[in-house]
Amino acid sequence: MLLGLTALASTFFLVLPITSDTLPEQQAPAARVSALAMAAPASPATTKEKGAEEKNKDAGLPVRLKTDDKKELTAQYYAPKKSKKKVPGVLLIHDQGSNCKDLQTLAKALAKKHMGVLLLELRGHGVNAAKNYDWSKADEKQRKSMWAFASKDLDAAAEFLGKRKELHHSKLIIVGHGRGCALAANHAIEDRNTLATVFIQPAEQVYDFKLKDALVDMDGIPTLILCGKQTLKDMIKTKEACAPKNAEDSLVEVSSLKSKPKKVLKDARLSKYMTSWIAQQL
Repeated sequence: MLLGLTALASTFFLVLPITSDTLPEQQAPAARVSALAMAAPASPATTKEKGAEEKNKDAGLPVRLKTDDKKELTAQYYAPKKSKKKVPGVLLIHDQGSNCKDLQTLAKALAKKHMGVLLLELRGHGVNAAKNYDWSKADEKQRKSMWAFASKDLDAAAEFLGKRKELHHSKLIIVGHGRGCALAANHAIEDRNTLATVFIQPAEQVYDFKLKDALVDMDGIPTLILCGKQTLKDMIKTKEACAPKNAEDSLVEVSSLKSKPKKVLKDARLSKYMTSWIAQQL
């Protein structure tokens, strides 16, 4: 008996969400989360491994997503604190050419405020880069194509959140950073479950996307634009360019965190401001 317990203690399990991948191909949803179960004997962590754990202490539970063009992506899920009621789901999208590490601190903070957060790493970025499909090594033509298909990544991510039992399926909050705001806006326009959007230091234009045009198309979706103090005036002008005749009817709010644009994500007030604003939309 003692030997059996010892053997059990030397094994750990990491279980990711089970999905409909076991269904026949023609019956499965277009975007699915694949199940993964791993078991391996535990061993004393080396100095190098301990260092890696320290660096990844803000990482969420790794999950696998499958898009309708059959791309398999790794994302991180931050489960919300236990609640008797269903809570909103939040989809976080990093900047173009960046990776999800930039948003891990924010994801962790939102999860602590009773939100289920999926931190998506876009195709060709970070751990989802491949030898022949890497944003950092792609030319401009390849990057434009990669970016065009990234909308499918968001579709898969939104479907994952929609299947979580602890989340309210019609209260999706979409958060983008930098050029990732373009993907966030386009998805919000198409996804009827979108409750609100938050754009952190958004780019005014990304390829054919224009922020002011998107804000017009998003009419009816509450939107918070958070930016650095040096770009506040430009963001206000963008809001005014697409605002309804009666400015009081605008659902777009622009605020500055008084940080420089490149330092906005590290501003300690970012998560507090966001959670307060999101709470007002619920």
